[in-house]
Amino acid sequence: MHIALTELKHAKQPVERLEIVSLEGRYYMARVCLEGQWYSVTDSDDRVIRFSGACEARDAFHGVQVERAEVLPAAGTDEMIGMPEDHLAPMKVPL
Repeated sequence: MHIALTELKHAKQPVERLEIVSLEGRYYMARVCLEGQWYSVTDSDDRVIRFSGACEARDAFHGVQVERAEVLPAAGTDEMIGMPEDHLAPMKVPL
């Protein structure tokens, strides 16, 4: 599911969780949890927003009430040597 960033800025309920997720170590996308449901954050054309950094993503949510925000960075070992993800929990860094 997806939700536009403009909708989030006008939402009455707070975002329970904001996760800024690294994509291939170069871009970041945001996903949010509202009332227990996860959404990818999109632009006005309904395309997932790709941010150039975690700080840019954080700044885009200025004015949005967020209870908890975390960055999920890419794991270099997974990308370089193909370590399986099934038994490793993703690293989450508070933002």
